[in-house]
Amino acid sequence: NLPVTALLFVGDSCARILYRMGIKTIGDLAVSDENLLREAMGKNGVLLREFALGRDYAEVTPMGYEPTPKSVSKGMTFKANLANPQDISFAVTYLSMSVAERLRKHSLCCNTVAITLRTPDQSSINRQLPLNHPSCLCDEISKAALELIRKNHKGGEIYSLTVHAEKLSPNGQCVLQQQLFSDPWEEKYQKRYSLETAVDSIRSRFGSGSLCIASSINNRLI
Repeated sequence: NLPVTALLFVGDSCARILYRMGIKTIGDLAVSDENLLREAMGKNGVLLREFALGRDYAEVTPMGYEPTPKSVSKGMTFKANLANPQDISFAVTYLSMSVAERLRKHSLCCNTVAITLRTPDQSSINRQLPLNHPSCLCDEISKAALELIRKNHKGGEIYSLTVHAEKLSPNGQCVLQQQLFSDPWEEKYQKRYSLETAVDSIRSRFGSGSLCIASSINNRLI
């Protein structure tokens, strides 16, 4: 006898369709005609009927489980358009921090960085750049994203920006083991990786706002 809106995934627009069909309760939905639901709502209507009957065939997963992502992205439409190099640099760093943190959370590195930007006239640019080595560092992801923007954006304001980390691989391929003779970039990578994972640990324990880049404080863009 519960109203159909008490069922998971039945929002306002979905409820209006069901009401027009005379379906007002979960019980009504459970005994409704499957073909009529499919005609009115497609496969989602049939799925809702299954839920009303208590049938769910999704695989059971542990609490907090997250599937391994195929790519990691972070995008924003900012409070003000990105109008100068300083705005763009801040936006790229801000987004890259989130992308890098999520990569490390899943023990992944990216082999390619991509950007999607939109201008106020709604035109868009999508470009990608392969990295010299797999990485999950904000510094390296943001440098690649800035290079893409510098080479492909011909001026004017940017309305929204997304940074993508693609072609992911396990971070065992990018977290380098200490060696007797290390290249300078390897040592730099190790130091930066240790720093960024320490920041992850602090933010995980005390909240995402416990550590941030100084330029984000009272920034007009966010």
